Formats: sequence, structure tokens, C-alpha cells
Amino acid sequence: IKSIKLEKNNFDYKPGQYMMVELETGNQDNTHPLSIASSPTEDFLIFSTKISESPFKKKFNELKIGDNVKVKFPMGIFVLNENAKNIILLGGGIGITPCKQPPVIDWWLSEINWRSCLMLSDCFSRRTSVSLCN
Repeated sequence: IKSIKLEKNNFDYKPGQYMMVELETGNQDNTHPLSIASSPTEDFLIFSTKISESPFKKKFNELKIGDNVKVKFPMGIFVLNENAKNIILLGGGIGITPCKQPPVIDWWLSEINWRSCLMLSDCFSRRTSVSLCN
């Protein structure tokens, strides 16, 4: 898994959203949707992905400070319902990226009037973790 940290210009997003990330790969396979793995309260963006042999993933793995990365506005509706009484967060694979970032979970829980929360992560791996939030 490789993560990159980018400057965040003035825009808003909600935890659980993603952005289209474009890299100069010299190939048409240069744009991928990646979950935003940082909290909206932070002044930077974090994107993570599992590295593979695709041109995009190879270029992502080779990025250095100063390289150009284009991102398109936040998208997606995998955001919390603020009126929910009970919440279960369930994620797996690389799609669990936003769920595994403590600042993101803290933001989610501070923004909603929640009564109970059950968070299950990595539930299909050997490293099973379960936490019960009041």
C-alpha cells in the first residue's frame, strides 16, 4: 500500500467521498478514483492505493515531491446520514481506507448525533478487529 499527501486548496468534502486522480503515465489508463483518506479538518489530502503492475499504479508508486497530480472535485455518496440512530461502518480491502484513518472516524462521530456505533474492520482477514463505540 502506498500513500501520497497533497496540498488541499480551498474546497469542502465529506469523509467517505473520493476524487478522480490523474497522473501523467503516457497511457490512457491515467485516471483512477481514489478515496480521500484524510479528514476535512486537515489542510492536506491523503490518497492510498495498493500497488500493482498497471501503468497508473506504477506511476503512483514512483511519485516524488514536486510531481504533478491532477484531482477532480470530490464525488460519491458514501457519507453518513446525520439523522441515523445507529451506525455500522463495514469496509474491507483497499476500500476501507477512509475507515482506517482515526481523524476521519473522529470527524464522522463529532458531526452526527449518534447513540451507538459498531465498527468492524478487516473482518475477512486474519487480523480481525471489532470496536464498540458507546
